[in-house]
Amino acid sequence: MCLALLTLAVSLLKCSHPSLVAVCGAWRDSVNEFHALIHRTQAPAPIECAAARSGCFRDGPDCSCRRVLEVAVGSLDGFALEAQTLGRAMRMALATGRMMLLQPSWCSNYALPASRDGRTNSSPWGCVWAHANACPYTPPRGGARHDVGRCAKEWSRLHPFAGISAKSSAFFNTRFHGPSLVQRLFLGDFEEGRFFINKYDLALAKRMGGGGMGEEADPIPKDDPVPHWERRYGSFWVRAQIQHFLWRPAPPLAQALASHPVVSHVQRLRNSGELFIGFHIRYTDNIPDLLRDFGRNASVTRAFEHYMKKAVDIRSSLASGVRTIYLATDSAHMLRKSQEDRWVKDGWSFVHNFQAVRSTSTEFMWFKQHRVGEAANVMADVEALRQADFLVGSFQSNVYRLAAELNSAFHDGITYSPHSQRIFPIEPTIEWYADP
Repeated sequence: MCLALLTLAVSLLKCSHPSLVAVCGAWRDSVNEFHALIHRTQAPAPIECAAARSGCFRDGPDCSCRRVLEVAVGSLDGFALEAQTLGRAMRMALATGRMMLLQPSWCSNYALPASRDGRTNSSPWGCVWAHANACPYTPPRGGARHDVGRCAKEWSRLHPFAGISAKSSAFFNTRFHGPSLVQRLFLGDFEEGRFFINKYDLALAKRMGGGGMGEEADPIPKDDPVPHWERRYGSFWVRAQIQHFLWRPAPPLAQALASHPVVSHVQRLRNSGELFIGFHIRYTDNIPDLLRDFGRNASVTRAFEHYMKKAVDIRSSLASGVRTIYLATDSAHMLRKSQEDRWVKDGWSFVHNFQAVRSTSTEFMWFKQHRVGEAANVMADVEALRQADFLVGSFQSNVYRLAAELNSAFHDGITYSPHSQRIFPIEPTIEWYADP
């Protein structure tokens, strides 16, 4: 009787259950509508690609011009931070009616060094991220060469009360909302409560003409809403859909990822219909940050036993038969904890990435020394978390926030009811937040 009730509890979460077919269908319709908006913005029609050669995208027969947000990315400490930064930039582009364009020369810091000099391509995964645009286009320096006056006139006709200036307020950088065809944004690194630009990044920011983060550039708007989507579904939903759209590794990395042992194992689990839980345990260089920023003692809140209690709760109250846990961690200590005999006796089986770099201390793991070339391993961890049926981790971590966003977009309204609770914070008082 109890087993039957637990099985029923799991089935009630699934979109295949008769009571959820309509709910999940309506949810998918909204998702598809939002992604159509992204595609209209990021994937111009062929005729627009041709028009790009003259410096202006054509939106339609009225010859109004498609406006562009050109983004340059400097050094960012962390794979998830790179992904989240691109998501924030695309959110801003959508909010201001612009197409986001990454500088073609930009290359992730997680690519191997040989792929970053622009001359060689010996890295097995090139520059990590595939560009989000269907049309290769680099806006001319100094703005579009043609139709600037015509576009400004068209903008004024459509927005007679705009009164756009070149100055920023405390909440909006108004020039991004204005009629100019090209606006440039530089995104640099964040350090000690302020945006830090090294010599390379400062030179890049100057070439971009300001308009980004840093000592000599305008600040990014603190609030860049995507009406009406955020009013309807909230910030988390919007970010989740954007990150889902952007989760596209460059072809060489995609090939390396497809053959990665972790991804292959996860695929076998999904093909067999076996549910699994994803743990993300950050337990090295951000332990002091957790204490400083949130007043939390990681040895208590992130004790392995605390995670296992969550897993037992999931198994007993929701997912009858769950026994597999994917463990994504940067800590050798947590890996050893998962190998204790007591968990096997309780019927648990752990999967983890044998190739990942792990630490035995709280020393800061700066990616340039310890993580360069780790794109496939880091992405394999996030991919496993993306596909997990349930997640447990700390929203203090950018990786877990990214995993939660991707997991929600992957499952909600497709596999599971969008209203089911499947993603759990290990510290209940630290909920999801957008940063960047």
